[in-house]
Amino acid sequence: MYLDELMNKNSNYLNDNDYHIWDYVGKHKKECETISINDLALKCNVSRTTILRFTKRLGLQGFSQFKAYLQLDNQGVKTKSDNLDTFYSCYKDYMGYLMEKDFAPLLERLNSSVEIYACSTGSIQSSVTSELKRTFVGLGKFIYQIKLFEEISVYEQVITSDDFIFMVSYSGENEKIIEFAKKLKTKGVYMVAITCSKNNQLNQICDEALIVEVPVATYANGIRHDGMVNSFILIDFLTIKYLDHIQKRGQ
Repeated sequence: MYLDELMNKNSNYLNDNDYHIWDYVGKHKKECETISINDLALKCNVSRTTILRFTKRLGLQGFSQFKAYLQLDNQGVKTKSDNLDTFYSCYKDYMGYLMEKDFAPLLERLNSSVEIYACSTGSIQSSVTSELKRTFVGLGKFIYQIKLFEEISVYEQVITSDDFIFMVSYSGENEKIIEFAKKLKTKGVYMVAITCSKNNQLNQICDEALIVEVPVATYANGIRHDGMVNSFILIDFLTIKYLDHIQKRGQ
């Protein structure tokens, strides 16, 4: 952790002398890498004990550890990678997107539907529909899971315009789910697409589109990791929004 992060973290414990010391160190970082505690006290016109107390208030063991952190600062060494910054920013921004989105039409149809279904195109998407099912069972709403590798012709016959279906697809361009969605659209079924991009065929066909932003971490050895946390943040938002909705209706 950077020293300035320690300063921010422990700001409630710092006094004027501490900020005076930090001001000098900040202006003479390279010099202070090798300075003794007595010399620093002299430069700042404070006592040796005041310097030591300052380092303790930062949560450090003493002046030696303070100088070790200062050397890391000067070398530009970060304790968190750019990929972590990317993931953190993505998750934080996605919460903002969900806070601003109007879920009212979706929630009204979800509440009034006779049956609810969730169709997925792959293993990760299937885990999303499984979590939807698990969550909404506790709310008194049962969700039937549909996997595309199963025989879907039965569902094409069973699902009616009184029903509701989540269409979960990473790209929103899977041929089977597009074909399935088109057939259900002709029957007037209310469909909600959950995809990872804004512009795709599935979003255009469905009545509502929920976008899941996916941060990606890549490394020189070819390893890639796609973060799927936002999918489950979305489910949490849907759950809370739905509970708020039925509470307002007095149900």
